[in-house]
Amino acid sequence: MTEEANQKIQKNKQILDVCCGSRMFWFDKSNPHTVFMDNRVLHDTLCDGRELDIEPDIVGDYRKYNVEGYADPTAYEGMKEIIREENENDKRAFDLVKMLKYIIKLAGFELIERVQLRDTKSGREYR
Repeated sequence: MTEEANQKIQKNKQILDVCCGSRMFWFDKSNPHTVFMDNRVLHDTLCDGRELDIEPDIVGDYRKYNVEGYADPTAYEGMKEIIREENENDKRAFDLVKMLKYIIKLAGFELIERVQLRDTKSGREYR
């Protein structure tokens, strides 16, 4: 981890949430005992008009670190191609949903249910 990340964890932080997203499962979304980590910063509007904000304390990919919090390049190098493909597929799905929402809005409709997609190659479902 970066020096900044280590400093944040060492300042009385007892919890590391490595994929915090928008912290929707947290009652206290700014828990002082927690370091929030995610692999992205994102601001978007959901189909029902609510704002989705992902603002982690640390931007990083937890898959690059071992359980002690140290960088583990050997494991990451072995998984790098799989991770790249997953990230590529996630981006394709995200971009597709965003495009669909735009087309729906342009056509004078509104989306009232979640969009569910299944990748025909991998079988992975996106909700």
